[in-house]
Amino acid sequence: MEPAWLVLLLVAFSVSSSFASENTVLNSTRGYVERRTAVARMSETLSSASVRGMIDFVKNPGPQRAVSGEELDTLRNDVLDKLLGQRLLPPGLSRIVLGIVENQNEEAVWRDYVLQKVPQLVARQASDPEFQKEMVGAVKKLAAEKKHSFSGTALIALERMSRGEIGHVGREEVARIAIGVASSATHSAINRQTALQVAGACNAPGSAVLARMWLGDTSQPVNMRAAAAAVLGQTGGSGDLEQLTVLGRSGDTRLRTAALRAIEGLRE
Repeated sequence: MEPAWLVLLLVAFSVSSSFASENTVLNSTRGYVERRTAVARMSETLSSASVRGMIDFVKNPGPQRAVSGEELDTLRNDVLDKLLGQRLLPPGLSRIVLGIVENQNEEAVWRDYVLQKVPQLVARQASDPEFQKEMVGAVKKLAAEKKHSFSGTALIALERMSRGEIGHVGREEVARIAIGVASSATHSAINRQTALQVAGACNAPGSAVLARMWLGDTSQPVNMRAAAAAVLGQTGGSGDLEQLTVLGRSGDTRLRTAALRAIEGLRE
């Protein structure tokens, strides 16, 4: 057992180190690497004042002198991770995250980052079913979004929540939403690709049929055909082995790898 004086010294050092890290994170004149390192050093039991400072940074970081817009998005993402990882969820944080998810005027990359945090947040709000309902509703709305990558990110979030029925999100409902987006002619290719992968993960009716259509259509982008092959590895049958075997000899590495993995999945 450590002597009392040493325990007190270590605690004081830890508090001082954490405070210094927080100051570095919020200092707009410090560089990107230094600030990310400082976030990593921050405690999981921040003081109320520190939490308020970090929440303010997440909401409105203000002018930045030493980081680019992309770097700022990553820093805010790191800080939000740290806030969500606090032993006690900071009061008001859930509503702030919901506000960002719903705000169409938020910067696209930042909003997408925040959307990825939803499953973790909803899981921590089991005692507030009304909030869970609001947040899940907002994510479902974004699953129909045709701009940027929100639809795909929203579907991934819903699929993650459906694994444990977090927020009462069921697999069948996610499967239905995903197959709808994947079959849509108005959604972007990347959103449709993600939707098919989610549909396959949820074993959505029609996912194998759609995957076969994509796989056999040489006009489709290679990444979409590779995604289709992966889905057939989950939802297909022995009748798909012939086509997958042919594609397993493809000159395109992505398509060949996906086809070979799908064959392994069907033979397990």
